[in-house]
Amino acid sequence: MFYRFTRRFIQLPKINQISSDPYMLLGVSRQSTLPEVKREYYKLAKKYHPDLNPNDERAKNMFIAIQAAFRHLESELDPSLRDRRQN
Repeated sequence: MFYRFTRRFIQLPKINQISSDPYMLLGVSRQSTLPEVKREYYKLAKKYHPDLNPNDERAKNMFIAIQAAFRHLESELDPSLRDRRQN
C-alpha cells in the first residue's frame, strides 16, 4: 500500500517495523529546512491523528512515531530549541 507524502511515493512499514529514520518517516530529504519539515509533520499528524482514526491501532502508532520524529528533527534543525529542552 502506498501513500503520497510529497512528490514521491514511499511504502509505509507495518506497525512493528516503523522506521527509526525521522527523515524517512516524515517523507522529507536530509536537506530540508525546518518550515518544510513542519509542513510535512502537520500533514501527517492530521492524517494519522487518533481522533480522526478511532479504533485504528496502526494510525495511533504512526501518530506517536511521527511526533517523536518531528521533535527529533525540530531540535536538530533549531539549536535554540535543543538548548531549551536540555534545561
